[in-house]
Amino acid sequence: MNSKKTFVVSSYYKEALLKKYQLKKNKLEVVPNVVNPIFYNNRCEIKIGSPVRLIVIAYLVERKNHITLFKAVKLLEGRGLKIELKVVGNGSYEKELQSFVIDNDLENEVQLIGLLDRSEVVEAIKESHIVVSASTFETFGVNIIEGLAVGRPCVVLDSGGPRDIMRKKDGILFSENSPDAFANGIQEVIENYKMYDQNEIAESCIKRFGENTIYEKLYSNNL
Repeated sequence: MNSKKTFVVSSYYKEALLKKYQLKKNKLEVVPNVVNPIFYNNRCEIKIGSPVRLIVIAYLVERKNHITLFKAVKLLEGRGLKIELKVVGNGSYEKELQSFVIDNDLENEVQLIGLLDRSEVVEAIKESHIVVSASTFETFGVNIIEGLAVGRPCVVLDSGGPRDIMRKKDGILFSENSPDAFANGIQEVIENYKMYDQNEIAESCIKRFGENTIYEKLYSNNL
C-alpha cells in the first residue's frame, strides 16, 4: 500500500483488512460515513401505537436477509402484535420476496414499495416507529444512521459495521441470525418504547456522524 493514509468506514472493516493484508495499523484510519442533514433536519417524535410500523431500507438481494425479517413479522403476529413492515428498495431478489409474502399470507403485513428518493425515504422513516436492518454483512450501515438521525430506535443484526453505530440507547443490536432473535429484539423495543429518548437519539447521531464531525476528523491530525 503506497498511500500515506487509507480511510475505512468502521473498526470492523479496519480489523478485517488488517487480518487479510500485511498493513501497518497507522496506515488505516476509521472515518465513518456521513449522515445527510436532511434526516436530522426532519427529526420528530412518534408515539408507539397499533399497528407498529417497521421500515427496512436495503437493496433486494439475498445478503440483506429480508426473509428472516419476514419470518420474524409472522412470529410477532402470532404473539398478538399488529405489525406493518415497509420494504424500501429494489433488486434481483424482488420476485423471491414477493412470492414469500404471498405464500406466507403476509400481504397485509409486508409492503414492498420499491425504490424511493431521499425525501421520500425521510417521510417513510418519520411515519415508522422502528428502523430495522437484517443484513448479514455491512462495513457500516448508512440506513441505520439515517433512522437514528430522525430519532427512531433501531433493531439491527450484528453484521460488523453497525457495532460502531449502535448504542444501548439506540435500540437493539443482536448477533443470532434467526427469526426468533429478530422477533424478540423488535418486541423488546416495542415493550420499552417510552424508554427511548428520540430527541437524544437524533442529537447523538448528528454529533457522531454529522458533516461537521466527519470533516473535522478528516482535517485533524494531519489526515
